[in-house]
Amino acid sequence: MKSLLKNDFLFLKKTSKIIIFPVLLIVFSIFSILMTKYSAEILGYLIADASQISDLIDTSIEGAYTSLLGDLNEVILIVVIIVGVGMFIRDKTKGIMPLILSKPINRKQYLLSKFVTFNLLILVSLLLGYIVFSYYAFLLFDQAYWFEGFIAILLNYVYFMFILSTGLLFSALFKSYILSLVCVFGIYILFLVLGMFYDVGILTYFPGSLLPHSILVINNIEVARDVLLNVITTLL
Repeated sequence: MKSLLKNDFLFLKKTSKIIIFPVLLIVFSIFSILMTKYSAEILGYLIADASQISDLIDTSIEGAYTSLLGDLNEVILIVVIIVGVGMFIRDKTKGIMPLILSKPINRKQYLLSKFVTFNLLILVSLLLGYIVFSYYAFLLFDQAYWFEGFIAILLNYVYFMFILSTGLLFSALFKSYILSLVCVFGIYILFLVLGMFYDVGILTYFPGSLLPHSILVINNIEVARDVLLNVITTLL
């Protein structure tokens, strides 16, 4: 297992993903909070009469964290899906899978190694982006939700893991990268829609409810029991 993990980490290093993802999250986090802080002013420069529109923009620190969490699930997660599925299925598409499995390699460990290495990269990248974001939040708003933000990021990471696990599943089932990607995006869209009804019955504990629950955590709304059950069902 150690040699498999080492090989997959070397692949991430060789393809520069081990650098690209942390940098991407850091830049994205900085851009996100700057846009929240100054979006109303920017809109005022661009549009002559933007007072009514700017009143609808939430430029509070809560709005900044909410915007970050939403953007992570709508922008970064899409990038993660595209890259993750490509990493999971690359040996199949290159035709070297039979050669690899002809060696004394445990198939479960082979799949688990790819899943673990990529998820660790995503976790580290998310945490780095979160630290930079909260630092700028403290500079711009004179406060930062360090603990609440940390919990919210972890909840989103659990959701990232769930989506990536579906990517691993379809990559194991199909030989086509496009077909696997389409199936994963189908799951992503399904739970994105279900997440809109997070407060309806059993949907509260579906994976898609992790995003709205993370936003409730940021706004100090007590949902500890629902969040815990939501995490458990998602991990299962």
